[in-house]
Amino acid sequence: MALERTLSIIKPDATRRNLTGAIVDRFEKTRVYAPEAVLFRFALALDGAETRISAPGGAYTAERDQPPGANRNYFSVERWVDQHDATGGVTLVSIDVPVVELGSIGTDAVVVGWRDHVDPAPVLFSYVMNNYWETNYRAWQEGPHAFHYVLRPHGRFDEPEAERLGIEVARPLVVMYGTYGR
Repeated sequence: MALERTLSIIKPDATRRNLTGAIVDRFEKTRVYAPEAVLFRFALALDGAETRISAPGGAYTAERDQPPGANRNYFSVERWVDQHDATGGVTLVSIDVPVVELGSIGTDAVVVGWRDHVDPAPVLFSYVMNNYWETNYRAWQEGPHAFHYVLRPHGRFDEPEAERLGIEVARPLVVMYGTYGR
């Protein structure tokens, strides 16, 4: 049985006010042996969205910058993923979960097959966990879990600003008090 929760966190004037939203989702997971996955869905109201994904050494645009035969079922994220159209969008910083799916769920290639194209729907799925694989680790993932995300709406996409946000969230400034010169 699928559990679905919807949060509406971005108000119409959030971009103008330069607001950033933080989400911490905590839940208690029961022991399940049947195949299952946990994903968080971020649906966006965008027209003709483009998805930009941070990667080591830079960023790339899903579909356009991928060679033929590249994986289009799920994507590794270094710090952030951004979906935007010509007028604005949202940057998602995923602190704990480095994998996303775009448009629709396509994780289990045995079930859905390997995709030839990225689903263009303006939806991000944070791919939290699964128990599809049957080797090298436990078949369940029970217990308490917490996952952290930061969302920032924006006007026109600005890649250096997305990278700055990703770094600020991943490596926050740590202030230490001490006495100088002792």
